[in-house]
Amino acid sequence: MSINNLLRSAKKFEKEYGSWDKVPFHLKNGIEKHIPHIQDLLDNWERDNSWQGRLNRRINILLSFLHAVSYFGVLAGGWLLLLDVNDSVNGLGMIIIFISVIYLIWKRLFLSCEFCLSQILKTGINKEIKLTSSGYTHTKKGGGRDRRYKNNYYWYHYNEIYPCYNCNRKIIYQKMGRSLPESNNIEIEKSFSYKYNSLVKKVFMSAVFILIAIPIMVEALENPPYEKPDRKPVIEIINAEPAGKEYDIEETHPNGIHDDDGIMKKDTIINTDKVLYQINDPDGWTNMRMSPGGEIIRTIDTLERFEVIGEERNWKMVKLDNNEEGFIHSSRIIIAN
Repeated sequence: MSINNLLRSAKKFEKEYGSWDKVPFHLKNGIEKHIPHIQDLLDNWERDNSWQGRLNRRINILLSFLHAVSYFGVLAGGWLLLLDVNDSVNGLGMIIIFISVIYLIWKRLFLSCEFCLSQILKTGINKEIKLTSSGYTHTKKGGGRDRRYKNNYYWYHYNEIYPCYNCNRKIIYQKMGRSLPESNNIEIEKSFSYKYNSLVKKVFMSAVFILIAIPIMVEALENPPYEKPDRKPVIEIINAEPAGKEYDIEETHPNGIHDDDGIMKKDTIINTDKVLYQINDPDGWTNMRMSPGGEIIRTIDTLERFEVIGEERNWKMVKLDNNEEGFIHSSRIIIAN
C-alpha cells in the first residue's frame, strides 16, 4: 500500500475516533510500522491535500514552467540579436533577454520555492525556523536533500509543499539524519546567506541596474557619435535643364565692387539621369557595412546621396559619390526627394 493510502486510512481512523491516540492499537499498529511518528505527517498530509495545498502545487508547476521558458527566452533573444535583421528585431531580442534574465536572477537570489518569491521581497527572510522530528526513512522517493537553499544542511519530507524558510514549514532531519526535539528553534544565520530584507532588495535592484546599463554601454561602444563629413552635400536640382547649359553668374561684393580680377565668372550645372537615394532613419543616420550584416565601414546621414548598384537578400549595395561602396539594409533606404 502506498504512503498516501496509508495516510488516508489513518486520517479516516483519526476522524472516526476523535484523535490518533484513541485509535485502537491493532488498527494503528500496522500503519505505524510503515510510518513512525505519523502524527506529524497527518498534519502535513491534511494541509497538502487541502484546496490551498493543491492550489499551491499548481502555482508552483506554472512557475516552474515559466522558469524553463526563461532559459528558452535567453536563447531565443540571443538568436534574434545574431540575425541582426533590423533595429526593431534587435530591440525585441534585448527585451526578451532582459525579462528572462531578470526572472532567473530573481529566483536564483533565494533558491526557494517560486510561490514565496514575492513574499520574500516584501517581508524578508525569517530569522529562525521550527524543526520537528519524524521517523520517516530517507529513501530516494520519500525524501531528499533540499538543494534549493544555499548552505542548507537540513532535509525535507517528500510530502511537504515545497518547504521554505519564508513559509516556516516543517523541516524533518539534519544532514546526518539525527532526530531533532519538537519545537526546537534554531537560528538560520549559518544555513541561509540572505537574512535581511534590505540586503535582498539591494542585490535585486543592483542586478536590474546592471542589466539595464550594460546594453546601453554596449550600444554606445558599437555606434560612436556621428562625425560630420568634410565634403559638402550633393546639390539637388529641382527643375531639370538641358545638359551642358551654361549660366552667367556675376559675383559682386556688398559694396558693389567686382571681384579683384574683374572677370565675369561662369558656373556650369550638368543634369544627370542617375537615380539617387538617401537614408530614412529616425536617428538621422545608419551604418554602412562591408558585407550584409558584416563589419561597419562608416555611418551615413540623411543629407548624403548615393546610388544603388546591387542587391543581396534584404541588403542594398550602394556607391557613394567618392566611389566608396558598401551595404545598407533595404529598410533604411528611400529614393531621394
